Amino acid sequence: SNKMPPNNTFDSTLKDKYIEDRKYTSLKIFKDLYYIEKWFNFQTELIWSNVIGLVGFHAVSLYYIVTFPYLQQYVLTLW
Repeated sequence: SNKMPPNNTFDSTLKDKYIEDRKYTSLKIFKDLYYIEKWFNFQTELIWSNVIGLVGFHAVSLYYIVTFPYLQQYVLTLW
């Protein structure tokens, strides 16, 4: 949350609380960005059919990109 600093800057307890809150928020953002285990903490469930389909599509595409000259020589391409 984007909080504004307290209006009464002479009230040291509010100022200290604001500083502590900002430190905690910064630390939380740092942990979320830089801890590797947080990278794979998906907020929604994976749809495995989509994952398998995308991986399969990329595997076939890479196969044809690598082997296209050989397959074209023997007219073995699908298109």
